Amino acid sequence: MKRSIRTSLAAAGFFVLAITAALASPQASNRGPSAKRPNILLIYADDQRADTIGAHGNPYVSTPTLDRLARSGYAFRNAYCMGSPHGAVCAPSRTMLLTGRGLHHVGDRIQSAPLLPQMLQETGYTTFLTGKWHFWKTETCRGFDRARSVMFQGMSNHEEVPARDLRADGTWSEPESRGFSSTIFANEAIAFFDDWAQGSRDKPFFAYVAFSAPHDPRMPPPGWRRTNPEDVPLPPNFRALHPFDNQDMRTRDEKLAAWPRTARVVREQLAEYYDLIAHLDHEVGRVLEHLETIDPDCMVIYAADHGLAMGSHGLLGKQSVYEHSMKAPLIVKGPGVPVGESKELVYLHDIFATVHGFAGSTPPKGTDAIDLARCWTGEKWPRDELRLSYGKDQRSIRDGRYKLILYPRIGYRQLFDLEEDPHEIHDLAGQTGFEIIEEHLEERLHVGALADGDRIRWTIDPKRTARFVIPEKRETDRWQPEWIRRKYFGERLPPWDRPPSSNAAQVDVEPHATLVVFEEFKGPTSLDRFATKGAALHAGGGLLLEAADGDEQAIAVVRGWRFGSFVASIDLVRATEPSQLAGAPDELTIHTGYDSTTRQNITQVPTPNREKLHLRVARNIGTGELHVSSIDPATGKEQRLCVTTLRQYPLGAFGVGTTHGQWILKTIRIWSDDAEPSPLRVD
Repeated sequence: MKRSIRTSLAAAGFFVLAITAALASPQASNRGPSAKRPNILLIYADDQRADTIGAHGNPYVSTPTLDRLARSGYAFRNAYCMGSPHGAVCAPSRTMLLTGRGLHHVGDRIQSAPLLPQMLQETGYTTFLTGKWHFWKTETCRGFDRARSVMFQGMSNHEEVPARDLRADGTWSEPESRGFSSTIFANEAIAFFDDWAQGSRDKPFFAYVAFSAPHDPRMPPPGWRRTNPEDVPLPPNFRALHPFDNQDMRTRDEKLAAWPRTARVVREQLAEYYDLIAHLDHEVGRVLEHLETIDPDCMVIYAADHGLAMGSHGLLGKQSVYEHSMKAPLIVKGPGVPVGESKELVYLHDIFATVHGFAGSTPPKGTDAIDLARCWTGEKWPRDELRLSYGKDQRSIRDGRYKLILYPRIGYRQLFDLEEDPHEIHDLAGQTGFEIIEEHLEERLHVGALADGDRIRWTIDPKRTARFVIPEKRETDRWQPEWIRRKYFGERLPPWDRPPSSNAAQVDVEPHATLVVFEEFKGPTSLDRFATKGAALHAGGGLLLEAADGDEQAIAVVRGWRFGSFVASIDLVRATEPSQLAGAPDELTIHTGYDSTTRQNITQVPTPNREKLHLRVARNIGTGELHVSSIDPATGKEQRLCVTTLRQYPLGAFGVGTTHGQWILKTIRIWSDDAEPSPLRVD
């Protein structure tokens, strides 16, 4: 555990006055209102990471539309959501966007301030909305002349969107499903452009198109499941487990895969995520192509509400202040906007002031947004640091190079050099040579928090701990479609026979890994050639072993033991897809020292012999039973160690190979539905 957070706020008053004065400066750029006010299209995606655009360096996701937009517009490479007071980060991001106020001045209280469409309406704009609104109550949706296929909730099955329309009398239609989400919203935007062109050209329009993709459920439409998971690389900062409990690791987002994360599951979800983005890109392309025929001079802003972990740091959701979760794409294109990009530190809610600038209007007093046009007009950007927040548990500040993250309630901290380490892998907190940087950023964070209106308590909560205990059970997410609930939350296969009480060690490992049993393990210790790290095993805990080259990982989750201990080696079986045994696809459980036939502990006969087997299935087996037996060295009698039920699986491999020093594993027999046992080949 790293040292606790200091609470010294020396000279804080001076800094607060300085920051307040800086933020009180004019928010708009020096652009004057043009003779003809432009049409404005604001596209807001949902849960899209900043690194999911091909033109920005990701060759694994197909985004030809966004690539063209990035190459013909002005891209902001350091655009951030300021954070959230809770797990539904999408809501405060939208509140900040539509009010121009920072997180601690507005939160997700969208009714507490006038909205951007209301202000544009008052200046003569025709305003339009389609897509995700998120704020549930219809009365929160204000300032739109026309609203079609609006989704008031935070998420839905993409194929069953509860779309509602604003009627002429101000009431809303009953929700109905109209197709796949991205297609629905694109169709509505195109229809609005046509209607405007036919009858409202005397008034400029502001169109807010809020796609709900690529937010989960990760379910690309038919014909768009194109990415092979095996072709998708893991994020550079992929981890099976987050190194500590960040105090929000049991949210809905994190339940979409079991702990520890496996490379296979993360790759599968990344492939689905990329395919959702590819389809979103296609629908955005339809919108922009049609808009080009209506008004080629329309100002276009493309952004997303925040990012998503997707396996980075062992996380899946957006409930953290890491780069992958708070950073999002932001591209602006239109007359007067040059082609280029900026690395200035901007917030997504700066879009609020930027739209006002395009419209020739002035943001209201009290807004925190800054007109992004300052970046491309050559004016000095007034913000040289950003502060990020999540709940009561995480606070962060970054400048042009370094980023400090504090976890106040558990007294934990991280420091990253984003210039050398953009994926936040190497924690520098507490290391020699970085003390001054760490102290400076912490002081700036405390002072800036006061200016932001952040009333967080910086004291440690003695009831909280940084130790993360893997949950024994994941709750089903009702928002997921049935097929995803089966896939990610389905009941496990029938477990192996387990002794009612036994001294036997029990452990679950990835089926990719060869299981290696150590007769005695009194860690922490080096684990020979099998790993670069070791740690003591505790019931309910986990052990992460990393290969020397950092390329492969294997996991052992300890269920409780007294006799010996199990760890997973990094000696992986590299054949085709592994066979799915009981507890698969994520787990393989081996019991030793117990006869499942007699339900008695097997008499232990010490032997120096050790043997390790790698077994490959010669053909498909189908359903049946797997019997693992051993030979008593003293009597030569075969005894069965464990039984499992197989389900159908393709030709593949499973690693049973054990060395336990008590029983020598001699025979593995598989009884399928056929009378004839399936042949095996032993490597």
